[in-house]
Amino acid sequence: MLMTFFSLLVLVHHLAKQPFRDSRANVVETISLLSLIVLGMVNLSPAAVLSLAVTSTGPFADWLSICWCMELVILGFVPAACALFVIIFVISQFCRLVLLLCRFLRLSFELCKRTCCSFWNKDTRLLAPVT
Repeated sequence: MLMTFFSLLVLVHHLAKQPFRDSRANVVETISLLSLIVLGMVNLSPAAVLSLAVTSTGPFADWLSICWCMELVILGFVPAACALFVIIFVISQFCRLVLLLCRFLRLSFELCKRTCCSFWNKDTRLLAPVT
């Protein structure tokens, strides 16, 4: 309960001050703080049930399973999606590096081929003929 309360205070302070220069960073921080508050509120119901030693087979069993599903989504799928985006980013940068290296090697090979061919095809007389 205290974690949720203090997260709410931090969110209010964050919304009032907007501490980051970039507006996208402020939005991401707001979403992060909201997910922390939702996570705290979702955990509050099962923690209250467990602390009161009440079984979860009563009328609130559906509510508790919804809370656990929300917790699973917040703690599992959102970070997994972010990790997937990071993996895709790294793979795309690696592919970009491979393409740039292939392009560089192809241009280097063509330059070398032109230079070598023009060097060997030259007339290599050292002195001009005497007339």
